[in-house]
Parts: sequence; C-alpha cells; structure tokens
Amino acid sequence: MNDHRGNQKYFNQHLDGWTSLRASLETLQTSLIESGRAVAIGERVGGLHRSLLRLAISDTGFELPLLRAQVPDDAVGAIDGSNYEKPKRMSNTTIEHPQAACIAALTQLCAGNLRNTVALWQTEALTGILHVALGRNTADSVRDAARELVLCFADLGLGNLDNVERLFRQARETDEAKVLLLDILQRSKGPSHVQFDLARYGYSSIELPSLPRAFPPTTGYTLATWIRIDAFDPTAHTTLFGAFDASQACFILIYLEQDSHQLILQTSVRSSRPSVRFKSTRFSAGKWYHIALVHRKATTDPRQSPAILFVNGDFAEQVKCAYPAAPPAQDEKPVAGSPSPGSQRVKPVQAFFGTPHDLASRLGRNEVHSKWSLASAHLYASALTDEFVAVQHRLGPAYTGNYQDCLGPLLTYQASAELNRHNELLHPEKSDKSDIVTATESRGSEVVPESRLLLSLDASAVISLDGSSNVLQSAKHELDRKAYARYQLLAQKARAIAINLAIPTVNEAISRSYGTGILTGDPVIAIPKRMDDATWCLAGCLPLVVRLLESASTRAAFLQAVMVYFECIVDNWRISEAMEKGNGFGMLALIIREKLGLDTGLATNTPAAAAKRPAVVLSVDDRQHLPAELLRLILDYVGYRSLKPEDSMLVNPMAYRVLLVDFDTWRRCDAETQKLYYQQFVHFVSQNRHQAFNAKRLVRMQSVRKLIEAMKNESISEEAVEPLMKALKALLDNGSAGALYKDLAMFVAWGLQDERAMALKPMRNLASIVHLRQRAASWARHAKGSRPSTPGGFQSPVPPTGLSRAELAIHVLQLLTDIVCDGRSSSACRRFSKAVPNRWLLHLLAEPQVRVVEMAMRITTRSLATLGKDFKAPFVERNSGWITLRSRLKMHWRSETLWLACFAILFGQDVPTVTADGRLGVFTLVEVFRIGTSTVIVNPEVLPTLMAMLETGLRTAIKDNHESSDADTGLLKAIIQFLNELYSRSPAFQDFAVSTRYVQDILFVLYPVLVGSDRLSAETELQADKDTLSFKGEEVKMRPHSNSLGERPPSVRSMNADGDKRNPSPLPTKRVQGPRRLSSFVMVNPNAARAQFSTALAPKKAEPVKMNTGNDLVEALLEVGINLFIDLICGKRDFQGIGLFLKVPPGFREHQAYFESFLIITLLQHLWNHLKLRQALLRDRMVLKSLSRYSQQIAEAVFEGWFIDGAQPVLDFTGQLLEYLQQPDVAEDKMVKLCSQHTSSIRVVFLRVTLWRLSELNDTAAETETVAFLDKMNYWQTILFSSENQETLFIRLICFLLYLRLVAESHLVRLAAARLWRTVLVHKPTTSATLLTVAMGGERRHLSTGFMKLVELDDDDFIAWVDENKADLDSAFLTSLNKPWNDFVAEENTRNAQTAQNRLEKRQEKLRQWQAEESTADDLNHQYEVATSHWRANVHAQERLKLSRAMQDYHENAIHLTSLYNKMERSLEEPCSLEPNPEAPKWLLDETEALNRMRIRTVRDQERKPVIQPKRKASENRHASNRLAINTRVAQVPEDILS
Repeated sequence: MNDHRGNQKYFNQHLDGWTSLRASLETLQTSLIESGRAVAIGERVGGLHRSLLRLAISDTGFELPLLRAQVPDDAVGAIDGSNYEKPKRMSNTTIEHPQAACIAALTQLCAGNLRNTVALWQTEALTGILHVALGRNTADSVRDAARELVLCFADLGLGNLDNVERLFRQARETDEAKVLLLDILQRSKGPSHVQFDLARYGYSSIELPSLPRAFPPTTGYTLATWIRIDAFDPTAHTTLFGAFDASQACFILIYLEQDSHQLILQTSVRSSRPSVRFKSTRFSAGKWYHIALVHRKATTDPRQSPAILFVNGDFAEQVKCAYPAAPPAQDEKPVAGSPSPGSQRVKPVQAFFGTPHDLASRLGRNEVHSKWSLASAHLYASALTDEFVAVQHRLGPAYTGNYQDCLGPLLTYQASAELNRHNELLHPEKSDKSDIVTATESRGSEVVPESRLLLSLDASAVISLDGSSNVLQSAKHELDRKAYARYQLLAQKARAIAINLAIPTVNEAISRSYGTGILTGDPVIAIPKRMDDATWCLAGCLPLVVRLLESASTRAAFLQAVMVYFECIVDNWRISEAMEKGNGFGMLALIIREKLGLDTGLATNTPAAAAKRPAVVLSVDDRQHLPAELLRLILDYVGYRSLKPEDSMLVNPMAYRVLLVDFDTWRRCDAETQKLYYQQFVHFVSQNRHQAFNAKRLVRMQSVRKLIEAMKNESISEEAVEPLMKALKALLDNGSAGALYKDLAMFVAWGLQDERAMALKPMRNLASIVHLRQRAASWARHAKGSRPSTPGGFQSPVPPTGLSRAELAIHVLQLLTDIVCDGRSSSACRRFSKAVPNRWLLHLLAEPQVRVVEMAMRITTRSLATLGKDFKAPFVERNSGWITLRSRLKMHWRSETLWLACFAILFGQDVPTVTADGRLGVFTLVEVFRIGTSTVIVNPEVLPTLMAMLETGLRTAIKDNHESSDADTGLLKAIIQFLNELYSRSPAFQDFAVSTRYVQDILFVLYPVLVGSDRLSAETELQADKDTLSFKGEEVKMRPHSNSLGERPPSVRSMNADGDKRNPSPLPTKRVQGPRRLSSFVMVNPNAARAQFSTALAPKKAEPVKMNTGNDLVEALLEVGINLFIDLICGKRDFQGIGLFLKVPPGFREHQAYFESFLIITLLQHLWNHLKLRQALLRDRMVLKSLSRYSQQIAEAVFEGWFIDGAQPVLDFTGQLLEYLQQPDVAEDKMVKLCSQHTSSIRVVFLRVTLWRLSELNDTAAETETVAFLDKMNYWQTILFSSENQETLFIRLICFLLYLRLVAESHLVRLAAARLWRTVLVHKPTTSATLLTVAMGGERRHLSTGFMKLVELDDDDFIAWVDENKADLDSAFLTSLNKPWNDFVAEENTRNAQTAQNRLEKRQEKLRQWQAEESTADDLNHQYEVATSHWRANVHAQERLKLSRAMQDYHENAIHLTSLYNKMERSLEEPCSLEPNPEAPKWLLDETEALNRMRIRTVRDQERKPVIQPKRKASENRHASNRLAINTRVAQVPEDILS
C-alpha cells in the first residue's frame, strides 16, 4: 500500500482492514501483557508500538527514541520529512513505560508538522489520549506525555463533544485539568485553513481554470485574503496569488520577496516597470494577516493607477502601478463551461493561490521550504472602500461567507468596539451613513453585492475526492448529469477540489470551470473544531462555566475558572450572545459575592434564594488577597491595559456595567482594590487615545449616578475619597456629561441636609414612636454597609466607618468647583449653568459651613465672569441674587475667599488664586486684581454685599476690641486700605463712586460704629413726627428693620459710657474735637426784644453723643470717605455738593446731627490740609467755585442747626481761605481775580457765620470761649475790615453785637470787645463814624465824637467811658440798630426755614425709597429663607426616593438572577442534558385551554409551593387549592336527631 492510492482505498473501503487490524492488535497486546515478566512485557509492547509507528509513517527504520538510554541527534534522520519534522530538543532521559514512549514519539511526530497533526487528529485518537491525560491512576510519566500530546492537538480542538464535557467535568475536581482546559481554550482559536507546504514537491496551490466574468474589471478590483506565513525560504519568493491568460497579456502576480518579506505586485511581464513594492509593511512568520489590495483603474492613464494596500484593516501604503491589460480575443469554438458564449470571446483568465507547478522555482522534496496558510480569499470586481475592508478584518479569519448578511451580530465584543471606534473617527456626525453602519446594521450586500464577487475560497469548502469525505457522498445526490460528469472527470485528475463560494449552488460550481479549483501539491486541509464553539454546543456554554466557577474552592482555582470563563467569551460571538440572553455576567457577579462571603441581596426566606445551590466560600486568607487579582483579571477582559493605560478601550460595555459599574463589591474591599477600581475610570476617559469613545459608553451606563448612589448608601473611607473624586472628575470632564452636573448638585444638597433631616421630631402618639423605632432599626442595618449588610467573615483592612454624608457632599462640591472654575476652558461652566439652576447656588449660601459658602461663591463668580448676561439675567430677575448675597454673606466676613469672590464679581473677573503662605494684604489685592487705569466696574450691584460684610466685621471688631484676633483685624484693615487704593488708582472706580451709592454705603457702615447704635428702619423715621424721634422726647418708635445684624439690639447707648469725656481721635494730625452741645440763645437786655436765629433742623433736648473715634479700623474707613469727599470738592468739575443730609442712614436726630457734624468737622480739617499741601488748587477756578459752593452749604448746615457747633470750624476754614486769597501775590493772580465773585461769596459766608457765632456767645456762654472768639475776630481783622469787604450791613450788625459784648458783665469779655472796637474804628473809620452819627443822632453828637476819640485811650479808659455814658449808648445802639438786626435775623430764619423744608422733603423722598428697598429686601429674604428650608426638604425626599428605587432595582435584579440560575439548573436536569435527573419525570395536563376548551399539551409536574393569598374576611374563606374536587366526606349525623 506504500504510495499506492488504489490499494489504500481498497484496503480501507472494501476490506475494512483498519478495523480488523485494530481488533487483532488489541488481542495480541492483551496476550503479551498477560504472559511474561515486566521487562519482557515492556520490550514486546514497545516493539509492537514501534512496528505500528513505522507502518503509519512508512518508515521501516523508525525507533522509539525515549526507550533508549541516550538518543543521538540523528536518530530520526531517516524518517520521511513530510511525515515527521525533527524536534528542536531531544530528551536524554530514560522512560521505561512503553505507553509513555509511544505517546512521546507521537508528540515528536506532531510537533511543528501540521500534516501529521491533522492526520492523527482525524483518527479520533485524541479521545483515548485525553482519557490517559485525565486519568488519576495513570503513571505520572504517561500522564505528562499524554498532556503534551493533547496540547499538540489544541490548535485543532478536542474533536467531539464528549471530550469537551469530560474535560470540563474533570476541571471541577482538579486544578491540573483547569490548567489543561485553559491552555486548550487559549490555543484553540485558529480558523480553518489550507497550508501550502512546498517542501513536499516544490509546489502547492489551488488553481482555477477561469473566472466567472471578464477580468480585469473596467473600474478596479480588490483581493482580500487572510494569510499566515508559517516559514520563509530565504532562497525563494513566497507566491500568494496570481491571475493570467494564456498569452500573459493580462497578468497579475502577488508575492512576498524572499529577503525583505515585503509585498510585491506585478501587473505585467512586458512593461518597463512591471512591478511595485509596498515598503511600509514587513510580514512576519507565525501571525495571521488580513491583506486587502485595492487597485483602481485611472481614467486618464492606466499606467498610473493607484494600488492601495490595507493590512489588518488599516491603510498601509498607496503606490502608482500599471493596471492589468485585458486579455486578447480568441476565435476558437466555445469550450464547455466557459463563462460567456459567443464567437468573439476573450481568452479565459486562470487564477491560483500558492505556487503552481509551472511557477515553481525548484521541484523535488525538501528543495523549497516555504510554507504558508490561507484561511479565506475573496476577489471582487470592484474597488472596496476602506470601511468595508475594516469590517472584513474585524470579522476575523474564522468567518466563512461572502459578507452579504447582516454582519453586526457576527462580531465579537472586541471587534464591535474597534469597528464602532473606527466609524466614529471617520463619521463624527451620527447623520452620516457609512458602509460600516450599513454592513453591520443592515446587510453587507447593500455595500458590495454578491454579483461583484468573482472568487471566494475557504478551507471548509474543500472536498476530498478519495472517498473519505462525507460531504462528497451527500453532494453526489444533488448533482445533475452534467455536473456529475464533470465531477467524475475532476476525481480522476485531483485528490481534492475547492468550491468557489461565489457561485450560488454546488451543482453549478462543479458544472462550471470557474466553480471549482484543483488542489495540487497535496496542501494540508485543517478544519479545527474550536474549543469555544464546542462549549457553546454543550448547553450554550453558560452552565459549564457556572459549574466550574462554583466548584472552585481556592483562590488560584477560582482565578483559573474566571480565566476559562473569559476565554470562552472573548473570541466567540455565539457565546457572547448566549451570555447576554442568560445574563452570564450577572451570574458571575453573584458567584463572586458568594465566594467572598458577601450577601447576595436576597433574603434567605425567599423562594428564589432557598432554591439556589449555595456556592463554596473561600477561606479568609484567600478572600483577603483575591479581590485585587480578580479585579485586574476583569479589567483586562473589558479592555483595560495596565501597562499602557492610554491604549485602554472599553470593548465589552455589558460586562463592564455588570461587573464594575453596578457591582459594589470592589468598593467594599481593601484600599488597594478600591484605588485600582477608581483609577480605571480615570484611565479610560483621561489622557487616552479612545477617551471620547469610552466616555460615551460610560455616560450611557450612568456610571456617575451609580457612584452617587454608592456615596449615598455605602460607607466611603477617607482613603477612598481622593481616588473617588478623581474618578468623578474624569467622568465629568467630557462634553456628553452635562446632565450629570445636576445629579451631583442634588447630591450635595442631599448630603448637607441628611444629618439635619434625621433629627428626631416630637412624637404625637404611640404609633409614631413605634414607627420611628422600626425605621431606626432599619437605618442601623443599612448604615455601615452597602446593600443590605456588611459581609460576614470578610476582614477588610479599611476602617469600618467612613466619612459622613455632609463631608462627602463637601468633597463633591469641591470637585464641582474645581471643574467649573477651571480656567483652561469655559465649556464646563456653560454646561453646569445649563444643567443646574441658579437658585441652587443661592440656597447653598444659607449653609453654616463657610467652606460650602466659599465654593458656592467661587462658582457664582466664575459663572458671572464667563457667561455674563446669560447668567446674570436669571440670577437677578428670577432669583434676586444680589439681595440674597447681601443677607447671607455678611456673617462670613472672616473668609478671605468670599472677599476675593465679591471683588472679582465687582470687576467681572474670575476668583484669583492667592498663595496660602500669608494673610491677605492690600498689595496682594492690588496685584491679583491688576488695579489700574484699565480696571472696569462690571457688576456694581455687589457693592451692598461688600459693605454689609464690612459693617459686620467692623461691628464685631469694635464690640470685641480686646478679643478679636489679629488676623480678623488685619483682614478688615486690608479691605479698607484696598478701597482707598482702588479709588486712588482707578478712574473707572472714581466715576463709579461718585455716580452710585458708594458714598451712602460708606456712611451706612460708619454710622453705627461711630454713634454706637444700630440704624433704624426708614419706616420708623418716616412715620415719626418732627420732634418725636428723639431719645430725649416723649415718644420713641422702635421697630425691627432689615439692616439689623442681630449682634446688638437697636437701643441707643454710647460705645464708651464709662465717662463723660469723649474719646480723642487717633488721627496723626491735629485732632478734631467733637461737637460739644446744642445752641442756646439769651437776651442781653431783657427789656429789648432782640431777634434770635432759628434752627429748624437742630435736635431738641439732647445731650452730647460721644463718637467712637478711638479705633484704627474706624479711622481708616473714615479716611476712605474723607478722601472721597475731598476728591469731590477738588477734583470734579461740576461740584453740586456732598448731600450729607440725604445720605445719612435713618436714626435718631441726635445721632444724625452729631454724626454729620463730626464728618463735616473732620472733612474741613483734612480739606484744608489737602489744600495747604497743594496750594496750586487755590488758584484753580474750578476748585474756588467748588469751595465757594461748599462753604455756602456748610453755612446752611450751621444756620439750619444740623451742624452742631459748626460756626467755629466754618469760620476757621473760610477765614484761612480768605486769608490766603488776600495775600498780595495771590490776590494779583489773574485766575484769582477772575474768581472774585467766588471769593466774595466765601467772604459773605464768613461774615454771616461770624454774626451767628457772635449772637451765639451770650452772657450764659463761657467767658474764656467768648474772649477767645473775640480775640480770633481781632486776628481776622484783615478779613472782616478789608477794603474788599463792602458789606456795610454786616459791619453795622457786627458793631451792634460787639456793643452788646462791650456792656457785658464779664470784664475780660469787655476788654476783648474794646480791643475789637478799637480795631473797627481804625480799619473802618468812615463806616464807624457814619454808623455812630446815625445811631447817636444830632442831639448826641458828643457821644459819637467821644466814641471816635477812644481809639487813643487804653482799654480800661475806654470801658470806663462806656460805663459813664451807658444809658445814652444803650438808648442809641439798641434803638437804632435793633431793627436792622431783627430784620436780618428774620430774613435769615425765613430763608433757613425754606431751605430746611426743601431738605426735609428730599429726605422724606429718600426715606420712602429706602423703605421700599428695605421692604422688598425683607420680603425676598423671608421668601428665600422659607424657600430654602422647603427646597432642602424636597431635595432630600426626592433623593431618598431615588435611592429607594435603586435599592428596589438592585433586589429585583438579584431575584431575577436567581430565577435565571434556577432555570438553568432545571435545564441541566432535563433528559438528554449534561446532568439528567435519574428520577422519572412526572407530567400533568396543562390547564391552558385551546379551541373548544381542549387541553393540548402537558407540562412537567414541578413541586408546587403554597401561593401567598391576600388576607380575606371570615365570610370569604376559600380553599387553598382552586382545582375542582369531589367532596367524599360523609357528614356525621347524631344518633338522636330530634335532640
């Protein structure tokens, strides 16, 4: 039979020789074993085995090498090279067992030789070898040799399902079987393929005589094939594909170059440039490649047609190559089976794969050592797109078909993910219709119809013609006569043929020349039975792997079982589909929890839990070390690359969601496991090449919401917070996570409210108490663990108690703040503002924790700076944000962050970053906000908030003067200094301060700290009568007002009530004395009716109010206001006045008057100092005009009475002005001369106030005070009696008042008056003489003459003369000058009353405006307080409801999983299943009725459990069973019926 096909066929088919030989040899071996010694038995059996192996390989010199003590390297040199390949390493050990030697010899024969492996695998010898490898009573040497041989067959699979089932069953019991199973699964992944081994004859190929249609096509062609180079021959090219006609006009040859291993495309044999090289790719041995060569015909020049090479679905290179020419026409008669009939036909183009006999470089055995494998090949009459090439590659080499069906379900998880990723890169818009989407979701025929397919070859379509193929026998009955005749012809020429799968039917393929290809050179046909496919055939694979997982009792065994689980799924689309339908990943999660000793979420008394078989729980040590390793294994399966995290791609979304997102076990393990769990989120979506792809899938899984549920329900340790926040930040940092901001925002509100909501409420009855106790017990069970309790026996190294919900909420809020306030992009801020309403920020401002308020303000500032009007409009209009900020931020004035935030809002900037190395200072503020000429005021509405915080801080600092810390004082001082620097450096802020309520707000802050009393409400002052709102009057109305900060009651008391003496001012310059008392007026002569000045706005019956001027902070803020006033007077062109009376806050008249007086006195002093240092201002027309106007206004304040003790300061200020202006060099200045009217106006003010002051100093005034003023008037003689002073009336009235001082009782006063009289007579002799002449009349001329002569006398003589003539002088002065004085006073009083009335009306209007603002603010604050409490409660209830629903979904999912598990268990016990139940099944008639109430089916009689029925009334009691039954009981009748 050696090399004789006929004898071999006759021996096998007709004589059944192999079966008879096997029976005879078994009998011979048994007899040899039973007779003889052990050594003799080994020699005889070994000889028998050696003879059989020689017969199998047709080599009479073959020896069993392992039976020899030493085996030389040339021991197998005589073996036929085609049947045996020399191993790389020979064993030098001695094995005495003949069975082990035989198995080892078979292993050497199969190692590296596919032909021997396939031949031995087809004999089904693997069944016995596997039995030996799994045997427990087998010798170790035999078992090890058998396992090595089984692994040699692993690439082809185990052959039949019985072997697979036996291996899985054994793997449940031993770890060695698990290792063997895992190795076989990992190796058994190869496709069916044809191996072209040129070592046997020098050639090996598949040749097709012709192609179905004309070739080459007019537009282009594509060759797509899966190849693997098994071995290169360095002396010969490796030919892959060729097509040519007889004349070689049409010529295509594709081969790999011998030395460079690069692809060469040759399209002509006559052209000057017949071939091109693709240099981008060097092909390696032992690796499957998907090669797609697309050659498009150029319309202009076919010689420059682009040829594109795709390797493994990716573009590799494009070169210019001549397009193949069309074959010439032939005139012969048509040949049977030709593709197209007709007289004019082109010559047929034949195609081949491999190396045909005619193209072989060298013929003969072992002449050429090239060896390569072909899995599938497709030749298209069109140019494929890169997208469809990518689809073909992702389907893998195991795919058999023409890509005409819907290809999506045939993809594995890995392939589907990669294809979707590729499609998203090519088509970012979903509206784009791509070839990938069409092929995977619709049909592949819509992309490339089957009519374009010229050639399709696959190893599974190879038919053996030697009678050994069952396909052949069945195919014979389907062939018609023509096809059968051609089949017989092919059977004579070849041993095997390959069907062209582009032809629809086998009959047509065999009957046509282009339908079959002949296999030459005896290529090897390998059609493996993959291990994963075999597991799917066994009950869908899921029951096998579940049993394997449950049986694992150690950590190593469980990890191996999980690896087996994943290996079954990873490359098999059928098992992947079965896992989805059977919820296999959920079962894996359930088993993991059981192995770790965790609860499964089911109550033990439920029917589902009771029916489930309990899994074996691992030991404590294994449970401690298992989670980290198991998590790495799962992450590797779903696409996580631990060595290169940037390449991680989420390839299995379902497994990821079930085993990671919805799986809370990892969050309950040790710190290392938790860190890895949270870290993988970051690596999937941050700094990843596929981060957009991964992020979309994580958003669809609601991973952020699952983590939020975990934070609500689970105990989060402090070590896990940081990686958890990093994971959340990474998940939120993408464009598709906008809606998740609201979920996190609501969690923040829920977490801050949770502890407050859990406070006990008063119980009204016993039922409420019982209900609360039940709820408390439930909370206690759920407090420390995730759903629903802590695992028993699992010793976690993390602390048992985690952070509180409030702390977690603050961490999440910090996370949101960092994301929104990220300065690199504004997209996060826009998404957050769109998802989260503004009122969320305002409600957070009511939290007592300053950290929460700071972060809320940072988000608000960022939103205002980034979004502008889009955020500001709803913030103000719908939420009244500014009022809420003012009321809720003032209590947190110690926070530097809030100050920075408020100033940032004012300037329209983001919150600056300040280094934490020191306290906030004025220079730091100037630097971070870049204060200068470019500074603009964007949001002036935040100014009241700043002032409210400043007022609260000042009050606290003054109240606790000795207890306040240096940090608080330093912060307030820095803020006040910054306001000063801001005004001095920024022109925009200067305009803002003048045009807005900035001055009023500063006064509102200064008022309570200076007078020592709270401001009153505007309504209180508005409703009070003219004289009642005085703390010395009969009625004082006190009402609550919105400005009260709650730090002191609105009572009237001094800040320093220990003594009557005022606190001195700490100003470095000359101190300003506070106002001392109110004005009082008396008559010099009771007999004369002299008029008095009337002060319409002066407070009545008041004691002096002591100003708190001894605090540095108050002095600093006062300086801010004074500098602003000075700039108003000296720096503004149209100065209209300060309007102090209208800007003073509501309060008592005494407080207001003394406050205003103190401000004016301080301003006058600082203003004169300012002018004295800048004397050029006094020569400026604008400044003189402003000074004139301001002098008139303060004079009005004096005359109206609300500038207490203001005459003397006004006289000092105006006197100094006039004194400077009357200097010769100044008076001669041109600008001063032009401003003479302003100077005259100031002089009139000076004279009027002088009259006021003289009339004020009556007899009751202090003697020293009067003398001092008279001396001061004497000092001002150049002003009073200068030549520019033409006010005769004022001189006469001054003389009238001087006479009254001259006849006063005090001698010192009279002396001072006499000195002043002498000055008047000297400086104004004419005016004095006229005055005296008119006053004395003609009959008293001697008095006037004598009065004028008194200039020559001393003061005592002058007083003596006055006393001598007192009667006449009194009559003359009091009679003649009293009326002008009375007229002057009456006129002044009338004017003052009118101006006071106008001022009061304006004040009333201002009060009404303030009242409206206060009322609005009070209402809004009250509404927001109520709304905040309701909002907190509603959000907490809503989030609790979401948590309850999530818990319910979790338990329902657990019940569903258990029901699926029980269903799987029942399916395994069905007849003919893997674990059939030995008991005979019981059946019953199904109660379901069909037509005419017929019962048409039977069902298994499952053990029925009593169904829980609802509680019924006693009158509605029914039987538990609803079946119809006959009552067979006989009622017992009593014997005495009548009784």
